[in-house]
Amino acid sequence: MGVIVNQENDKDELSRRINADLKNRQVATADIDGEPDTDAVEGSEYLKNTKKTSRWGWIWIVLIVGAIFSIISIVMF
Repeated sequence: MGVIVNQENDKDELSRRINADLKNRQVATADIDGEPDTDAVEGSEYLKNTKKTSRWGWIWIVLIVGAIFSIISIVMF
C-alpha cells in the first residue's frame, strides 16, 4: 500500500510542477499591457472583401436538406 500512495504522490508533485511551469511560461509570454491575446481574425487580410450572410441564408440550408431528402427518397422507393 505504501508504494501505491508514494507513486500517487509523485504523480501529484509532477503534475503540480508541470502546471506551475506552464503558468510561468504563460505569464512570461503574455502581453505587457495585460490584454488577452487575440487571433486577429477580424483584421485579417482575407476578410477584407467579404460580407456576412444575409438574413435569408438559412433558406440555402433548407433547400440543401430538402434536395438530399428528395434524392434519398427517390433511391429508396
